[in-house]
Amino acid sequence: MTSKFVIGSGGCSAPASKDPQEALAQMGKTRLVVSRDDTNSTAWREARVMIKHPNFTGMQMNKKTGDYTPARFVNSIQVRQGDTVLWSMEGGISISEDPNIRFTFATESPADLEFTATDTAGAKFKATGSISPPS
Repeated sequence: MTSKFVIGSGGCSAPASKDPQEALAQMGKTRLVVSRDDTNSTAWREARVMIKHPNFTGMQMNKKTGDYTPARFVNSIQVRQGDTVLWSMEGGISISEDPNIRFTFATESPADLEFTATDTAGAKFKATGSISPPS
């Protein structure tokens, strides 16, 4: 029997698309952008949550050393407007590297949106997005 290391093009054990040290250095940069979409109603908004995070699954092997990159991924996200939770998520290894999540919602409230996330190492990430006033 013989064996050979094969680099996959996707999946949980595929190597990260960036250098792990560079990805960790960029980790935590967040952005929350809110825009209007009056085609449905003047209350309709579209928001986009962006976070720099490598989301290591723990199954990626360094082909030179044979060591696995320790798991570290975003495991909790919540988006609030004032006291109202618009949505929340409990995640696992399936969330992508540098997640970019887009969603729509209707609101009459002028309160800003607040995005909070945590990862498996306990790091916390936050961003705020302003609701566009009616034109």
